[in-house]
Amino acid sequence: MNNRLVIVLLLFILACGKRPSDTISLDNTDTINLANQIQTDTSTVGQRNYWASMVHRDFDNDSLLLDISDLKRLVNSFTSKIKIREKEYGAGDYYGKYRVYADKLDTLIIDKGDGGDYGFGSTIYLKRKDSIVLYRNYEFNSLASDSGQFEEVTEQLVTFTNGTMNFKQRKMKTKDWSQLKFKSNFETVDEDPANRYKLLKDELTSLYKRELIE
Repeated sequence: MNNRLVIVLLLFILACGKRPSDTISLDNTDTINLANQIQTDTSTVGQRNYWASMVHRDFDNDSLLLDISDLKRLVNSFTSKIKIREKEYGAGDYYGKYRVYADKLDTLIIDKGDGGDYGFGSTIYLKRKDSIVLYRNYEFNSLASDSGQFEEVTEQLVTFTNGTMNFKQRKMKTKDWSQLKFKSNFETVDEDPANRYKLLKDELTSLYKRELIE
């Protein structure tokens, strides 16, 4: 009798152990919705990366993606002062704005441009009296190749001291919009100082002549 009772109890426990609420099944609709959610989450990451770069594109934002402490302090010493001039320019897919600050004999020009999906960039010119003594350019460009879409980041830093030029550059490629900072060191560029100086001088003159076309 006792053996029969034990067997009945075991059968009852096993029967009650598997309840409908313990198993989850997905029909076709649930599977499709789950796949769509995964795709949505993936695209949201891409969108977040893109929008994360907007602060650096903002013409009135001081973010220049600088990781050189001395240059950061130099720029901050100017941007803490009142602008003496600013102007927006551009047309079509590319717009920009430059700002001018002054401190005694020195003038700092910050130029920021935005090409939408094609990329963005910023340029710093430091002038002492009428001579350019420092130039820094940062470019983030979205490019296409046979292997697909990728982004290329380039930074140039040029200084002129007593007739000599120090020209350094670094580049990197990435497929992540949020990867805007360098992990590599600068490399020295060998170039004729007179030609480079004239190029930068003409570039700055051209910047002042740009207009905004709606």
